[in-house]
Amino acid sequence: MLILKYASSMRLFNQSIRSVFSIIQFEIGITEFAVHLLRCLVCGLTLTAVLFDPAPLRSQRVRFPAAPNTVAGTPPAPVTLGTPVATPFDPYALGPSVSTVPVIPPSGLQTPTFQPPSIVQGLPVIQGAPLIQGAPLTGANVAPALPPPALSGQAYPSTSPPAIFPDGLFPGWNPNGSWLSPFGAATVPPPYERLFEDFFLRYTWLYAEPASSDRNALEQNDFEAATSMVFPGFFDTNSEIRLTPGFILSLLHGPWPAAGPLGVAQGLPNRVYSAYLDSHFRPQVTPVLAGELNARVGVYTDFDHITRHSVRVTGRGLVLVKLTPTATLKGGVEYVNRVDLKMFPAAGVLWEPNPQRRWDIYFPRPKLANYATTIADTEIWWYLGAEYGGGSWTIRHPDVSVSDRIDINDIRVFLGFDFTRPGGFTGFVEGGYVFEREIIYVSAVVPDLKVDDTFMLRAGFIW
Repeated sequence: MLILKYASSMRLFNQSIRSVFSIIQFEIGITEFAVHLLRCLVCGLTLTAVLFDPAPLRSQRVRFPAAPNTVAGTPPAPVTLGTPVATPFDPYALGPSVSTVPVIPPSGLQTPTFQPPSIVQGLPVIQGAPLIQGAPLTGANVAPALPPPALSGQAYPSTSPPAIFPDGLFPGWNPNGSWLSPFGAATVPPPYERLFEDFFLRYTWLYAEPASSDRNALEQNDFEAATSMVFPGFFDTNSEIRLTPGFILSLLHGPWPAAGPLGVAQGLPNRVYSAYLDSHFRPQVTPVLAGELNARVGVYTDFDHITRHSVRVTGRGLVLVKLTPTATLKGGVEYVNRVDLKMFPAAGVLWEPNPQRRWDIYFPRPKLANYATTIADTEIWWYLGAEYGGGSWTIRHPDVSVSDRIDINDIRVFLGFDFTRPGGFTGFVEGGYVFEREIIYVSAVVPDLKVDDTFMLRAGFIW
């Protein structure tokens, strides 16, 4: 029993000894860390004092020689810069009287005399350094600078010419005093902020006599709505592509041919429709050469008879050549894709002698536009124009339930006025005469029909 008590006491004593030693070692560790930190601090202060001692720093300051006869304790005289010479600096324009031998100061002079720095040919030079003897470099003593050597041959133009004949076909004749810049419509387009940019509404009315007085009369009312989506930078160019979806509702009233099976079969439905997607692209290849590409695909039907002929593709392809700054030649083809006429050549010239005249003498859609006046902030133009009108649809004759495909062809000449406001709102109204009207039937049993001439009224808005 005594042995167990003794062993337990010894165990407690050993644990106490270990605890005391652990505390002592921890305190010793802390003390050694504090001593090490104090040593680093002392060494750092010592290095700082050695490296940033003000005495060595003072020895590195730039010292200027004192002026002679300077009394100790008095401030030095103020330094005044001399008047600079107005002659421009030219290192190769030294006159014949200029010497390049440096001036050696006297050997007895211990401290060089400080003088205000002077300006030699535009560069400041401190006295006491090697100087250049000779007469002062003035305009009379400085040789003129040599011009750069001339290069032989013809200079290469920085840009392409704006036209084939930049001065016009007749350079001496310029009644307006100025020329227009080339291809105003082919410049860099402005950035567009909306998906749909332009909204277009147009109404066309072709008058017809009542059925009781004229059986070959045809009245037509067209309601058209469209909008445009513009995508600039098409094919990494400065040109834009314009996509225009549109819809046309055409109301037909007539004709009223003679009685009989053939006469009844010449009747037309009251409504036909045209739904299309138009694309227009005008690439500017060079300042002289450009193009105009237009393609339209649509469905043209009365929605009572739809076949593969109801889907039609039309368009045009033109090449534009800037002949002079005011004249542009145009040539290509128009693809109308109708029953009796598929394609015909297109050619003309666009003439813009001044900002107030734009004559597009172009077949098959000529338009001669001239500036009229400005009322408030609205600019008004008047114009003369012509076009090949009509259309083509697949229909079902209402009286005999016969499916057919028809063309309505005509030629329209008109006089109109259009106005433009600063916000981009544009409108027009025009009236004209419609002639050479005819209805072409694809069905062999139905003969073609000549339609009476009439007049036309048309108006529209773009915003």
